[in-house]
Amino acid sequence: MKRNLFLLVMWSLLCSCGSKMNNGVSVLIDETLVLRDNVDSLNEIFGDRYKLTPLEYSEKSMVGILNKIIKREGVYYVMSGDYAGGKEVLVFDREGRYLSKLSRLGRGPGEYLSIGDFEVHPNGGRTELWICSRDKMMIYDCENWQLIREMTFPFMINKFKRFPDNTLLLMTGQSDESLTLVDQQGKILNTYLSKSVPFLSMRPVQFIPYEDRVLFPLGVSNDFVSYDWRKKEFGRGQFVRNNNMLSANQLSDLYQEWGEDYPIELKNKTYVGNVRYYNEKLFLTFYDAGDRYLLVYNDDSRTIQCCMFFPKSMVPNNINGTNNLNFISYMIYGDSDDSLLMVMESESDDITQVPNPAILEYF
Repeated sequence: MKRNLFLLVMWSLLCSCGSKMNNGVSVLIDETLVLRDNVDSLNEIFGDRYKLTPLEYSEKSMVGILNKIIKREGVYYVMSGDYAGGKEVLVFDREGRYLSKLSRLGRGPGEYLSIGDFEVHPNGGRTELWICSRDKMMIYDCENWQLIREMTFPFMINKFKRFPDNTLLLMTGQSDESLTLVDQQGKILNTYLSKSVPFLSMRPVQFIPYEDRVLFPLGVSNDFVSYDWRKKEFGRGQFVRNNNMLSANQLSDLYQEWGEDYPIELKNKTYVGNVRYYNEKLFLTFYDAGDRYLLVYNDDSRTIQCCMFFPKSMVPNNINGTNNLNFISYMIYGDSDDSLLMVMESESDDITQVPNPAILEYF
């Protein structure tokens, strides 16, 4: 199943001053960064506890183009669609057996035009699936896929994150700010992050859980915005203290000079691909002059592990006995409550004739 592996955010921005925020800039990895292999096996990075779960393949359960995967309480929720967005969410059990799906594309009552993002939440004995569709937030019952309620906004919603206090952080379009905080009734509580360019693209998982915050990466730069839902505070930070990494200001300058052709100019830069935080470890992928690296930072030991995974790798893949580590690229799609989730896919060019992907999890 061939597809574009990287749905990377490539937009630049300036930080607005109208919101409550921390004045300091935090640095997650305050260590010297050297992009070169320093491990001999995947087990040194991920450990030796993993599970490979093929997703059942049938006419009803064909995933097609993968947009996002969420695992909650042993159940996999897979958003499938095309490059323009999601069309349905398929549900599989812990063994990969197909259970059901939300598939209500249309313009009628309880239907949606597309799915920009989704989340899964328990609520009083039932499981709810929340989606954003253009200017709406829609909530469905996962038992029968009936619409519970919806909220309409005066702007487009591209991505969202729901917090335990029932507030929602929205990545918005067609508004002055890129981030909007609302309550469970849709009332706007705060806005943040003035847009500097009229160009937005999205990661499958846009808001990255990190300790007691979520991180919002600023494009492919070394910078991010953080939000602490308990303190109701926004902040700024950097992933690595390294002057060689592409900064948000440099990314903005590239866009100003090259317009929508600026991704071509990234080829000789060092920039961030993907971010995950699991089991007190920060996982970062970096692009460096055409090479791709995985870097893992351990909070406790303050150690850094690194390996190149594309275009070639010297670290063997203990799962299939090759040196192909391309599955690391698929970390961008996964959001799990108890694992580091990736995807291993078929290599066929015919999307209609190949099995569904398999979910790879490290514990």
